[in-house]
Amino acid sequence: MAKSVTYGQMEDLLLALGFVKNEDTVNRITFRHANSEAVILLPRYSRDRKMREWHFVAVRATLDNFGFVNRDEFDAAIRNRGRVAS
Repeated sequence: MAKSVTYGQMEDLLLALGFVKNEDTVNRITFRHANSEAVILLPRYSRDRKMREWHFVAVRATLDNFGFVNRDEFDAAIRNRGRVAS
């Protein structure tokens, strides 16, 4: 699945989950969730660039570990452009 997910799709998902985007450096974007200690760092790539496998896996694991989205919901949410089942 990672080969078909773009950085823009991942950003849309994170924003839909309540993360706040902070473009804090030239090379990096930080996503923080106000109600938890969850922090996700991603490189500043164009929205249409395909995600690198290790970034995809790291985000999926973080969201699963913090209880935002389990792995099955994650894959569905990516396919649905950030919409997460309630």
